[in-house]
Amino acid sequence: MELTDQHQFKTEEEFSVIMDPFPIMVRACFATMEKCYFNSAWKRFAGDVGAFSQEIHEDFRLEFDRLLAAQVKLRTAFKTRYKFRDAVGVYHWLAEQAVPWYSAEGDFIGFICYALEINELVDAVNDQSSEKAFQSSDIIEPMSSSIILKKYAEDLNSANSQLLRSNQELAISEAHFKFLIQEAPVAIGVLHQRDLIIESANIKLLEVWGKSSDVVGMPLSVALPELQGQPFLEILDQVYTTGQPFYANEIRAMLEHEGELKEMFFNLTYQPKADFSGATADILVVPVDVTNQVNSRKLVERSEQHFRSLADLVPAKISNALPSGEVTFFNKQWLEFSGMGFEDLRDFGYHRMMHPDEIAGFQAGLAEAAANGVAYVSEMRFKNIEGKYIWHLNIASPIIDEDGRIMMWVGSTTDIHAMKIAEQRKSDFVSMISHEIKTPVTSIKGHVQLLLRVLEKETASALTDRIRPSLTRINQLLVQLTELIADMLDMTRIEAGRLDLRKEPLLLDVLIAVVVEDFRLSHQEHQFNLNLESGIEINADRHKIIQVLINLIRNAIKYAPKSDVIDIFLTTAGEEIMIRIRDYGIGIDERDQKKIFERFYRVEGQNESHYSGLGIGLFLAYSIIEFHGGKISLESSKGKGSTFIVYLPR
Repeated sequence: MELTDQHQFKTEEEFSVIMDPFPIMVRACFATMEKCYFNSAWKRFAGDVGAFSQEIHEDFRLEFDRLLAAQVKLRTAFKTRYKFRDAVGVYHWLAEQAVPWYSAEGDFIGFICYALEINELVDAVNDQSSEKAFQSSDIIEPMSSSIILKKYAEDLNSANSQLLRSNQELAISEAHFKFLIQEAPVAIGVLHQRDLIIESANIKLLEVWGKSSDVVGMPLSVALPELQGQPFLEILDQVYTTGQPFYANEIRAMLEHEGELKEMFFNLTYQPKADFSGATADILVVPVDVTNQVNSRKLVERSEQHFRSLADLVPAKISNALPSGEVTFFNKQWLEFSGMGFEDLRDFGYHRMMHPDEIAGFQAGLAEAAANGVAYVSEMRFKNIEGKYIWHLNIASPIIDEDGRIMMWVGSTTDIHAMKIAEQRKSDFVSMISHEIKTPVTSIKGHVQLLLRVLEKETASALTDRIRPSLTRINQLLVQLTELIADMLDMTRIEAGRLDLRKEPLLLDVLIAVVVEDFRLSHQEHQFNLNLESGIEINADRHKIIQVLINLIRNAIKYAPKSDVIDIFLTTAGEEIMIRIRDYGIGIDERDQKKIFERFYRVEGQNESHYSGLGIGLFLAYSIIEFHGGKISLESSKGKGSTFIVYLPR
């Protein structure tokens, strides 16, 4: 490597860009001796170097410090040898050559030092006296600047011999440097003087240019005529003139490869090298090919633009957000709905458009979905340009990379306001009809029961024997109809979020036993096995808990047509009460288990006579338990029966 008295770098990062490609150890030593910059070869050898002189062997440390202090005053090049501790604590012989380091303005900064490991050379000196002579003659003793000058004056011949030897070593070093450039894993070249003669270009650089080694020795404009009209020749001329380095990322270049112009992109470093007079002599060229990265990013950008164009065409409101929650895109439908531009909408805040009652639930649901890497679906209200809250179906879907990490969220928000209004009208209609039907049904039931009591007092006859079974059957059907109307009314109240509970202290084991006893009378062919922990008391609505038990036991009977055994357990676990109702029927498929508690959902079977109904019993049971602060879960497998577990707070 050519040693000069000027090096154009101002930061450690710039130093690394210039020096890291070279495998020889290079450091920049400040005159204040407070710190050094180290290239990657130094760091590989010595690891994390703190106070530099502290890593020098104690036999040489004082001499080294004095030498450096003297040379700082003289500001001249010097050479020395010393033992230095590597990253694992082993001392090595190093030969170091240092040249003064000046800024572009001519201010002395410190020294640029190039070090080589010389263990083999020292080991070759087997004779102890010769080794001692080697050390004393080649390691510069700590001296003041005046003593050093006197030494040089007294022994001019020795100095000339040393200079000759230094020049020989420098020639070897330069040859070694050129070899290292050729073998470097990055593209490196040197352009000489203002004509930008290609002094050297390694294999990587020739591949980047699409040229052979024949271009070495040519002016750059001749070797690469396609650069005419592109900014590079002008930039290089400016670097040469000003002596200031040039750094730029993702610079576009059109280079001829195999007769065709090829678009390429580079991270460029043009580093001027000054001669001893301070004028620019050469320019070190280090282009890093980033064409693949740029093209990949452009492909992603084009894909993103395509996505955004499609997003503007669909009727739904589409948005994108980072994993942090920062929204990066709202489609045209969102902008029109809110009446704002993207920046205003983003600053305004997605949450501020939401109905206040739904923000907490949305945040909790989205956090759970993010933890599990699944989509979050919810019905929400958003404020439109007129300030009205409009119901939407909101789906937040995570986009997951190959490592399972969430890259972004894609939101799809669809206006379902009209559907919600229609659903509300339907619920209101069902509620109204249920109320309207309940009154005449209650009256009919009263008349039928009156007739049954009258028949009980009449003398048995052929007429009474014919009428009694019909009235009894009518009474049973009226009971079922009354229960259905009650279920429909409860369903509309639950949907409106206003199910009224009349809580009172209840002994659960007694309540379960009463309900089961009724089933034993009406289903005498079934066997009900009870395993109830006694004395468990809760504060709950008696009629609603009975309704839950009836629905779950009926469900167990209905879906076990070939089994007549129902097991019922009542236990406690900490602060929870558990009621388990187990059947040995058809079981419930896994895909149905997630929907079993939805309104109007029914598990279908081959024989519809066994599975008729509206599909609201489990929905009501689940909702009633939720209103009590509990939950219901299901354990089931196809063909092996089902167990419904009711959890209630104690």
